Amino acid sequence: MFEGPRYRILLVNGPNLNLLGEREPEHYGRVTLAQIVATCRRRAAQRQAVIVDFQSNHEGAIIDFLHRERRRAHGLVINPGAYTHTSYAIRDAITACRYRAWEVHLSDLTRRAVREPFRAVSVIADVCEGRVMGRGARGYLDALDGLLDRLGAPPWYQPHVKVGIALPRAGRIELDDVAPREPAAPARSRRRPW
Repeated sequence: MFEGPRYRILLVNGPNLNLLGEREPEHYGRVTLAQIVATCRRRAAQRQAVIVDFQSNHEGAIIDFLHRERRRAHGLVINPGAYTHTSYAIRDAITACRYRAWEVHLSDLTRRAVREPFRAVSVIADVCEGRVMGRGARGYLDALDGLLDRLGAPPWYQPHVKVGIALPRAGRIELDDVAPREPAAPARSRRRPW
């Protein structure tokens, strides 16, 4: 029986991610940050977790939030935006607070680095347990599931069951393109009751 959330997960987004859906949709898609957060909240609830989301364009505000939540949160999913490449302060905050963290990026940083070489470097990658990039908005769910799996949260789906996913024209999976899956019914035993 579900008794309420067992895990408190921070979902932190850095600069310019408040403009998702408007800013460079060819790289980041048309899904808004509010849609991503709502979808992550639904997934978290299905896995006995609660999401506490935070977005700021200011490095110090992100660090203050991480410090403030350090004794209450079980893990962190973070898209630091441009701070990915520069913020040793956010890296140090993740380490100091001892978060189990997953890094997520909508676009594939290695592909963007061909045009913009500075994007190839992530200063927080080595303090995160996992990294998801290039999966569009769907990457947030992948990072959340990866973190919750590591924390021991019960799965809401069976990973060995194939589910058809329609890829949009650009080959990127968006949240709207993925049909939600319901938890599988428990298998009935074929044993006789005696």
